[in-house]
Amino acid sequence: MALSAGNPRGHKSLGAPADILGYSIPDPASWPEWIREWFQEATEPWAEDRRNDIFLFRIGGQCQILLWDAVSAVGMVGLLHIEPEEWCTESGYPAFIFSVARQEEVTRFFERAGYRVKVLTPAAPAAPVPAPQTTRPRCGCRVVSIAEARSKLVRTKGGRL
Repeated sequence: MALSAGNPRGHKSLGAPADILGYSIPDPASWPEWIREWFQEATEPWAEDRRNDIFLFRIGGQCQILLWDAVSAVGMVGLLHIEPEEWCTESGYPAFIFSVARQEEVTRFFERAGYRVKVLTPAAPAAPVPAPQTTRPRCGCRVVSIAEARSKLVRTKGGRL
């Protein structure tokens, strides 16, 4: 099955840089071609149904969910907890990078949401994904309280969510 570097899950097209629940997402059209190609080559042998597959890359002591899979994770913030330092866009594409200690929690979350999580361990340790950083620069993104956002939504929708 050939994978598209495009939008496999039918997410609403961003068309420009976006901010979803306080997490910045670069415009998909600007995501570097090399990471799209690397992702396709790395995942194609295991892809069954790209709309329902989430690829989790385990590299050393960290796990990484990249590109549209990362966008799917951010879309579930509130249900899935993502720390601001776990969200990375410095390389020009979205990456959810977290400790191996959270792998079971994140995997279980996606599986309960109906996705098939496929854990891949790239053979080459120098895979072209963001390197772990002990001090990640802050992106300057506004952090949104889910409770505060829901409260505002309830007020604007007349008491209904």
